Amino acid sequence: MYRQKNTDKHLAYPCFLLPLPRSTAAQKNVHFVLKIGTFRFADYNVERLELVKKYFTPNIVAGFCIFMTNDKSYINTPKGASATFTMEVNKKHKGKLDWAGEVAESTKRKLPPIWLDNEYAIEKWDEVKNKGIEFYYTIVEV
Repeated sequence: MYRQKNTDKHLAYPCFLLPLPRSTAAQKNVHFVLKIGTFRFADYNVERLELVKKYFTPNIVAGFCIFMTNDKSYINTPKGASATFTMEVNKKHKGKLDWAGEVAESTKRKLPPIWLDNEYAIEKWDEVKNKGIEFYYTIVEV
């Protein structure tokens, strides 16, 4: 999974050329996008890999979720509604993960609670620089 923050620099890799709006309205939604990004990592990656592993055992023994971003906000402790889905180092996740605090009903409908059978934690964030842009990535084994 790759999440991009606005930058004036472009890399030669097609997956890094995701167009993002630069309007003031879009900048106001950065916090909301961050909430959705942390949720999607747990939902679309960890939870779904658990299901694949469960239904295809013994043929699949492990899966790996890789998250990469140039937005350092993901590695900080989130506040508010997305606190449950924090991506901070050594924060353990297991069982039901749901939105904290006030969240729009439409968000709750589109992004229902996540259920994790096992316990997961990000062990570390690694950093790499490419063409002057800092990237942060982590790998979680499922």
